[in-house]
Amino acid sequence: MKRMKAHLLFSLTGILFFSFLSRSFAETSDATLLRLLVDPNRYDRETVRVTGYLHLEPGHDALYLNHADYQHQLYANSLWIDTTDEMRDRQDQLSNHYVVIEGYFDAEDHGDMDVHAGTIKRIKRFDVWSSVEAPVAER
Repeated sequence: MKRMKAHLLFSLTGILFFSFLSRSFAETSDATLLRLLVDPNRYDRETVRVTGYLHLEPGHDALYLNHADYQHQLYANSLWIDTTDEMRDRQDQLSNHYVVIEGYFDAEDHGDMDVHAGTIKRIKRFDVWSSVEAPVAER
């Protein structure tokens, strides 16, 4: 009887642990940058996957709604990007392109100069999506 209770307890503990673990890895919200800008509290402290125009320059790392917002320095239409070493290594490939970024969204952190709508931290994925010179639609 004691063995059965121990086995049952061990099984339940394992089920709970793995369901928590799989849920935390699986919960990545696909969010548009516009949604993050308009309703940041909805996604606060969540892992998000978002597409936008990325500009990387020390002190000015940001993901903008579009290329024009970067050109006109509309910081309210951008998120601060807490870059990784790997992103810095690939800066020439990533900067000034539309990218997909997956990371932790912090609505309370407004970046280096406190002017951005939030921050994406702990970035675990980033890929070039499109470029201004060669848009996806024209390939």
